[in-house]
Amino acid sequence: MKLSALFAIVFASTAFAAAIPAMSPNPDFKCIWDICGRCNGTSCMIFAFDNEHCDVGSCTKQSGAGDGTPCGRNNKAGSPVVCPGNGGVPS
Repeated sequence: MKLSALFAIVFASTAFAAAIPAMSPNPDFKCIWDICGRCNGTSCMIFAFDNEHCDVGSCTKQSGAGDGTPCGRNNKAGSPVVCPGNGGVPS
């Protein structure tokens, strides 16, 4: 009985995991940093939940960037988050 309950849980969780859509790679996404993200409002979203303030440049549409524009930082302690607007980097 316990084995069938365990099997049902494993089967249900596998079906749930298969239903989660994978992020499709975007060929137009050009990342020049070690750790990449996308502009999200006024900040750079690195990974899924980490909105980081732009230390260099800006992510706003008015500055020439806008949502979805590549942004990021290098993998060194204290490296700035660089965003493409306002002269941060060319997009």
